[in-house]
Amino acid sequence: MFKFALSEYIRNFWFNLCTILLIIVIMVLSTIFISNIEQDTREYRLAEQYIDKDSIFVTWSFYDLKQMIEDKLGKEDKLLYSQSIAGGIEGNKDANISSLVYPQQVMEKLEPRMDETVNILDAKKNKDIIIAYISHNPYGIEAGDVFSYEILTLEGEDDGICVDVYVAGIIGEGQRLYSSVGEVFSDMVYKDFFNLYSYEQTGKVKMIIPEQELCKIKEIDRINKTSIYENIIINPSDNMSEDERIALAEAISEYEKNIRPITSEMVYPDARDIVYRSNVLHKSELYKYIPLTIIVMVLFIVCVTSIVTIKTIISSRFYGIMYMCGMHYTIAQRMTAVEMTLNSVIATVFAISILTLQNKLKLVGEINCNLDILQYGFMFAICTVIILWSTMTAKRVLKDNPPIQITKNMD
Repeated sequence: MFKFALSEYIRNFWFNLCTILLIIVIMVLSTIFISNIEQDTREYRLAEQYIDKDSIFVTWSFYDLKQMIEDKLGKEDKLLYSQSIAGGIEGNKDANISSLVYPQQVMEKLEPRMDETVNILDAKKNKDIIIAYISHNPYGIEAGDVFSYEILTLEGEDDGICVDVYVAGIIGEGQRLYSSVGEVFSDMVYKDFFNLYSYEQTGKVKMIIPEQELCKIKEIDRINKTSIYENIIINPSDNMSEDERIALAEAISEYEKNIRPITSEMVYPDARDIVYRSNVLHKSELYKYIPLTIIVMVLFIVCVTSIVTIKTIISSRFYGIMYMCGMHYTIAQRMTAVEMTLNSVIATVFAISILTLQNKLKLVGEINCNLDILQYGFMFAICTVIILWSTMTAKRVLKDNPPIQITKNMD
């Protein structure tokens, strides 16, 4: 059986080669499609957990307001903020590096895209070093470097907190970061809560520190009290009554009046409007991929069907001879399934290799082609559809041209 399957595969080499190339193309394209959708919607997937009709927005605050908000919120309430830290390179007063502290949920939903990365397993073993990601910079700091980062405090320049930082990666240009809100518009959508950052345009060096890494520092309390908390989004749970929500919003406004003339409540649009416009924008981003995706999938199914149909028809004479020798015609269907399974495995290996090389070497520039669980799952789904559809197509062709009829027409 194995020898027969191998001889069949070799006999249909050119058909199988075309099928492999077709599967590779559809896998690469589908990976790019899915990665683009993930990239374009990741801010929405984070924002939708915090922005709803009852959300309260605060442009920035000090530690005491942030603490007051947390004290008034329950465990089911959601609070998102960007913690900003001022600092620089120890011994170099001209080297300014502002840091963003990312909570776990932000790191998971809005993981920064990196131009360069290094293995951080060895750095994780050292509890005295914090792992962070830095943007492109004029200070010669690259991925894998360790430098002494001086965190500025309210006490003055001579009373900073110095920590060793291991650079795990270089932040890519032109991506949205959860930092300060920037400008507030009357027609804001969820994207406006995430600033588009580029070192080339701003010249400002940024560093992203995961919150769990910042907690390694013994003087974490001093750092928190020195930090600025920006772009605060408060999402009260259903357990908080409307009166309690209004009281919280008024308490925030009273605090802000003591530090600035314009409060956040005065400048932010209504949360309901933000939610409505955000949903419309999100749907439009998804819809723009649907026509191209449908066209690609239809062409893919047509091509697979044509290849299998032509191959089966050409092989019908051979199957007729084998039928006369005692072979059951269902063996041909099994051979088609075996061939397509082997083609799918070979194509998957090549597709993953191509995508991995692209991610590492940027062969065709910067494109989104991530290899995650969703992408691997879609590849598996493609292979499953190919095998089943090819088997069904072969069965249909053989049903229309049964071996007994083929043997009668051989004369």
